[in-house]
Amino acid sequence: MTQKMCGNNKSPNIMIVVLDAGRPDYLGCYGHRWNQNGISRSITPNIDRIASEGTLFEKATTVAPWTVPSHASMFTGLYPNQHQANWNTLKIKTGIPTIFDIFKERGYHSVACVANDTLIFPCRMFGEQTEIFGLQGRKDPNLSGFVDGFSAKDSNSECVINWFLNWLDKSTCPPKRREDQKTPFIAYLNIYDSHTKYDAPEPFRSQFISPEEDRILKEIGTPFYLHFREMNREIMITPEHISALKSLYTAKMAMIDYHLGRLFERLAKDKILDETILIITSDHGDQLGDHTYPSFHHQFSIYNALTWIPLIWRAPILSGRAPGLIPACPEKIGAGQRIGVPLIQNIDILPTILELCGIKWQSPLKSPGISLSRYILNQNKTPPRPYAIAMYEAPRKFVNWNKQNVNPLYIRNLLAIQDARHKVIFSEDGTEELYDINKDPTEQNNIKNQLPQTVKEFKRIFYEILDEYGGIPEDYQVSDVSYTPEEEAQIKKRFQELGYIE
Repeated sequence: MTQKMCGNNKSPNIMIVVLDAGRPDYLGCYGHRWNQNGISRSITPNIDRIASEGTLFEKATTVAPWTVPSHASMFTGLYPNQHQANWNTLKIKTGIPTIFDIFKERGYHSVACVANDTLIFPCRMFGEQTEIFGLQGRKDPNLSGFVDGFSAKDSNSECVINWFLNWLDKSTCPPKRREDQKTPFIAYLNIYDSHTKYDAPEPFRSQFISPEEDRILKEIGTPFYLHFREMNREIMITPEHISALKSLYTAKMAMIDYHLGRLFERLAKDKILDETILIITSDHGDQLGDHTYPSFHHQFSIYNALTWIPLIWRAPILSGRAPGLIPACPEKIGAGQRIGVPLIQNIDILPTILELCGIKWQSPLKSPGISLSRYILNQNKTPPRPYAIAMYEAPRKFVNWNKQNVNPLYIRNLLAIQDARHKVIFSEDGTEELYDINKDPTEQNNIKNQLPQTVKEFKRIFYEILDEYGGIPEDYQVSDVSYTPEEEAQIKKRFQELGYIE
């Protein structure tokens, strides 16, 4: 049975839009401006408009700096050590439901349009009953699906949004039989163009990439493999490389925003937008010259360039949907709010959706996630937790055959903990870093020697937090994960195509 929690007796739809490798500082609503011929403008007006109608969290972070563990945390409200979807496992631990399982049990239509199909297999992100459009899960032969997994014309943001709009037309959901159909949906859109595999087509390429930068990009070849060349000490990435890569990234973000505009326009036209809790976020950021080794891509690092994520909520009329929480609300909750509170993380997304929908649900494991509803309702200004953490497990088994060529910096497990001012990064090789993230948000000045006791105390607290939430399995190994040789070959091939391994 679906919940009846709103004035028109319908539960809200849920839509989660994830910009894979999407950096907040390339969105206009987070302050980015494109300067050309003396004119400064935002390249993301459509995302900006959604932010102006909702709530934008300025300092949200992910608990893991790459796709699989970050998505698993987003969809379960658990830390990576709890759900255990990491390099050595690559799927969520048996018995842990995701948001799609929870809402499917409550009668929701469930759909995922996935440009990164590793989330389909082996990661088990979407449960057993979600309609999935992607390489492995394509349901409708009339819809354009993947050709080789990453065909620019068949798996970019235009295609992903078309998958969803076609599903909307052909499903029993609104607007097809809108007047008599009360079944809400939960939808996930995986927007992958900002990932390094994709190029920027026209008209975006020539609009944002200069002729000289275009020459450099052609000289580089596929940026997709550039971080391997750096990892294996085959190339030193120059400032000119980074400038060209930044322009390419800008062009792709502009293209993503253009196609998201089509989605938002259609949802508004069909009167679906104001019945939908819309979340725009990313799973992680990307290195674009912020640091040296690694200077590019989003592996082997846990700096702010990777952990800082956009988090934008647009909620419909929610009066009465969570008794005691929302006694009276404006027409659009949180319209135009910017929340600068620190220590908000992507593990908070699931409990927030559940509370806004008035759904009580108990995780099988103790969840560190905290509902952000009171921030959206402008009822809270204090951080939800005293410390935020993140963890990265290096893909050792995938680089072992080339280990002698790989810079050791690329094969370390990394752990991070921060409070409202300081962030500590440490690893198993004894490396320690401490940053004043208020004065030094790009983490350029390691001040660990100035505050050694802070480093020691933060490390102690990190392990206390993980002891409370399941501990760290040795090397993240778990006993319930096994793959056939054929499945292992398939997994390896997909991660090579994704650019995570050679």
